[in-house]
Amino acid sequence: MLFIPFAYANGTDLTPQTYPDKSRFCNEIMGTIEQRRHPRINVDFFADWGWGPECDFYDRITSLSISGCFLATKRELTSGQEIYLKWTAERAGMIALRGSVRYQTRVMEGAPPTGAGIEFVNVGDDVRKRLNMLLEGVE
Repeated sequence: MLFIPFAYANGTDLTPQTYPDKSRFCNEIMGTIEQRRHPRINVDFFADWGWGPECDFYDRITSLSISGCFLATKRELTSGQEIYLKWTAERAGMIALRGSVRYQTRVMEGAPPTGAGIEFVNVGDDVRKRLNMLLEGVE
């Protein structure tokens, strides 16, 4: 169940009291699936990630598009924070890129995070080609 990101760039108070209607929250704050620039595909693989290129953490990616992913992690992240991700795919080889945290999800206020939406930034042609190869193999 998707609930409420703990931080959002515009500083809006995102609590159950200010957004009791979850569908309104999803449409107004996070946007709808139709508003995404690229379609998301459900995936299930682990990736190294971190605040620097050394990528000190290891968590699961559960959806992927050419422009972003959902990183299932219990670590605290802040909207707008930049992270690094890298993983190796059988068809596409090594993929290493940077992303910006768009939102973080929790099952309820005060609970540990369940993951974060990541938007890829400054994706080069080679990495974009590898992402396309990976996405074509999943469909």
